[in-house]
Amino acid sequence: MWALGINDAVEYAATLPFVDKSRIGVSGHSNGALSANLAVVHDNQRPQPLISSVVLVANDAFYTDDTGAWTNIYGHRDVAIIADRYDEFFFNGGNLEGKPATQPARDFLSSPEARRFLSFGLEPPAGFVATSGVVSSQALDGTTAHRVISMIDGEHALATINPAAISALIDFFGDSLHPPRNLPGSDQIWGAKLAFNALGLVALGVLITLLAGTLMRCNAPAPQVAPLTRLTGRRRVLWWVFQVVGVAFSAFSYLWIAGNTTVMGLALQLGPSGVAIGPVFIIGLWAAANGIFLLVVNAWGWLHPAPGSTRAPQGGRSAARSLVRAVLVALATAAVAYLIVATAQYFFTSDVRFWVVAFKATTPEKFGYLFAYLPLYLVYFVPLAVVTNTANRVHLAGGEATNTAVTMAIAVAGPVILVAYQYITMAVTGYPAPGFMGLFSIWLFPLIVIIPTAVLVSRRLYLRTGSTYLGGLVMAVIATLISVSNSLMVIG
Repeated sequence: MWALGINDAVEYAATLPFVDKSRIGVSGHSNGALSANLAVVHDNQRPQPLISSVVLVANDAFYTDDTGAWTNIYGHRDVAIIADRYDEFFFNGGNLEGKPATQPARDFLSSPEARRFLSFGLEPPAGFVATSGVVSSQALDGTTAHRVISMIDGEHALATINPAAISALIDFFGDSLHPPRNLPGSDQIWGAKLAFNALGLVALGVLITLLAGTLMRCNAPAPQVAPLTRLTGRRRVLWWVFQVVGVAFSAFSYLWIAGNTTVMGLALQLGPSGVAIGPVFIIGLWAAANGIFLLVVNAWGWLHPAPGSTRAPQGGRSAARSLVRAVLVALATAAVAYLIVATAQYFFTSDVRFWVVAFKATTPEKFGYLFAYLPLYLVYFVPLAVVTNTANRVHLAGGEATNTAVTMAIAVAGPVILVAYQYITMAVTGYPAPGFMGLFSIWLFPLIVIIPTAVLVSRRLYLRTGSTYLGGLVMAVIATLISVSNSLMVIG
């Protein structure tokens, strides 16, 4: 199943009159590299194989056959492995099926797998030393085949935007496929495109904030915004204690939810029949738990407010009308934002993104997940917005800007601490932190951008409209769209 896309692309490319069928290469990152490996397996079954060169980025080669014996499935093809020294999943002698790691990824070159790969599946000669970037060659089937391993600094997900990885890939394909115009791998301008994509993401965030604020203010009375609350004595100490407790709950609840086998099993089963996108459920469940925690922890402050503080939303007809209006504004804002990125994707094949945070159009079958998981995200982002604009709206040195910055930092501190814990542990030991799977830290990367953005948007919308929860409604829809549209789907 994994290789069908690459396999079909190879077959299609071979039919094009301007393609030299003797110089077709395949590559992929992570699961894409697995697909490239499986495409080679399919290619081996053709009477006349089409793939002549392979680059595997951030995933292992196929070193052994079904019996566990060393093998060379690649034959006379040229093959390169681009391995990251702090990979959370691969190059450690283990596998994702449960075989334990035997060495850190940074020691991959000294492993039997690396030595056999560079020796074309054979026993390496005495004194053989595997060296990063040094090509091994051997005559096979009347041609000279090449193998090389390039070790790069970084972790698994970073390999997609690592200049060293991209340079190694381009240089290898250039040496292997001999294109008419062989550009050096160091000649890269993709960073400028990445910067403009990131700028587009920032611009979209500004547009979302301005549009929601304008729609909410239209024909509405002037907003009532309370000044920052000055806390003293016991209340000030309690406020800081609540922040520390909240950060601790954020971190430990994620460790428990992501590491719970029952929850993980549910994550792979929930949703429309035949489809599994577990990370959206895991993050959604964690988010909902933290939203409920925010409500419980801050309930005392709302029931016993400090003089001059901003209260939580009250009931009544006016409040009900305001809530309905806020919901409609949030939906309209998200719809306009989605229309913009869908148009850009359709006409320009582009989206707005910063590394693993991408707002892009999705496929119709994923919209069922949008409605399935939106409630989980609402339970987090709405309380986060309310707390941001009530209980956490306190006077700190520097005033409004300082309070906003501190509130953003506190909201995202749990995920940041977990990511730091993971990669400091890997830097010291070479292995992921105990009980903290590589995927668990990678799933947190988008949250480190989305959560502080949600706080900032919520605060700006509160100051503009007086609504304590409008920003939460908007960011819940946007965050769910981002999560669902970027999630892997397995259709059975």
